[in-house]
Amino acid sequence: MMMQAFYQTFHSNRMGRQLLTLLAILVLLPSSLHAQPNYKEHQALPAKVANWNAAVASDEGKAVIEMLAGTPAVNPQVLDKFFKEMLFPFFTQYSNRVVKGTNLSPLIDGPPKGGPAAMRESYKRNYAAKATNAAAHDALNNVTLEFMDAVTNDNYHPVVRANAMLMIGDLNESDPNGPPWKKALPSLLKAVSDPKMIDAVRIEALRGLVRHARSGVDAEPRGQVIRAMVAIIGQHTAPAGRSQDGHDWICRRAIDVLAALGDAGANNAVPQALVAAVNDGAASISVRCAAAEALGKVKFNPPKDFDSMAVAKGLGKLAIDSVKTELTAKAPLHSPINAERLKQSATEISRGFMGGDGKSGLSAWSTDAAFQQLIKNVDAQLKGLAQACDTPTLPLPPPQQQVQGAVVVPIDRQRPIVDALNKAVDGLKVTLDRGEAGPAAAVPAGKAPDFN
Repeated sequence: MMMQAFYQTFHSNRMGRQLLTLLAILVLLPSSLHAQPNYKEHQALPAKVANWNAAVASDEGKAVIEMLAGTPAVNPQVLDKFFKEMLFPFFTQYSNRVVKGTNLSPLIDGPPKGGPAAMRESYKRNYAAKATNAAAHDALNNVTLEFMDAVTNDNYHPVVRANAMLMIGDLNESDPNGPPWKKALPSLLKAVSDPKMIDAVRIEALRGLVRHARSGVDAEPRGQVIRAMVAIIGQHTAPAGRSQDGHDWICRRAIDVLAALGDAGANNAVPQALVAAVNDGAASISVRCAAAEALGKVKFNPPKDFDSMAVAKGLGKLAIDSVKTELTAKAPLHSPINAERLKQSATEISRGFMGGDGKSGLSAWSTDAAFQQLIKNVDAQLKGLAQACDTPTLPLPPPQQQVQGAVVVPIDRQRPIVDALNKAVDGLKVTLDRGEAGPAAAVPAGKAPDFN
């Protein structure tokens, strides 16, 4: 659940992604990696350059900036020497050092402060954005890709490796705001397809693939990307030694790539994989809901024998499962249910039915009257389910029911929400059973959730 919150932040907020990168990576790491002290790191040359900022401000750094701008002409050997031997080595360092009696970490304290994430910003500002000469820009991309790809695939600190992959994913055809660099795509695809690659790197490689997918991927690599993403979402259980939360995040990112491409793939592999994920009770609710939403973004013309009605009912059943999972997990502990997450799940499923424009998604799969009526009725029930999540809670208990100054917040305080959810679920079950809207019976106060 913690990683789902991270996912939402990374998915929607660039600044949040930068602030949470280090913490998210550390959460994803197996305990064995936390204890491993002997990661690789480079030492910069010459010795007179003490840190990244000093390298940028050096005579060599200034000369490279002039070269990137086109005066003088680009010299690949000079670029290689500066970046590989003088600047990028600081990117790999993780060992703490003592400066004026203070213990500092290169991953956090720098300079620049912020570690590799701040170095990425410095690289974009001082070099990529100033590479106005096309030949120099291509040479800069090449030396960056070569160095960072080697880092992602070797025994460097996981934070360093993840930031190196972010660097690759951010390479542009032109800077500062050009489309993603197509030559970086094989490196991203290789990382996500390698079962031995650490999750922190795979997640950032998938972020890069989402960016490429939104910009447009050529036909040949597009098929490779689709096959890789379908393979990822087909494995819902985390491999040995990996966290399930991290693996769920990877699955959701792979679904994001497919949704951004909007391509059904060879033999309609994409909608088939998404429908399988929706219907897989062993998969997490977050992955299943992401797959449901993606169905609303994929261009799909079902064959004549395709059972669109079964898919629609599967999405409706997923909404019921989302409520069941939340209530059955929290009720025994008297812990607060996450109504906002339930509302998000209902919204994602609704987008699967109607698409982002309210007239695509499953609703465009068939013109059959019964199917269209089911879609309309289920979507109405989903909107009711989302509204149920906004039901006000009961007031806080009086002070005498507080324990050691902390307010006791049992699930019973959310009884109005639980009752409203049960009523919405009852209405949804009627719709799925009969294919038509029907009044949901009110749930008596205190009745236990019933999802049979």
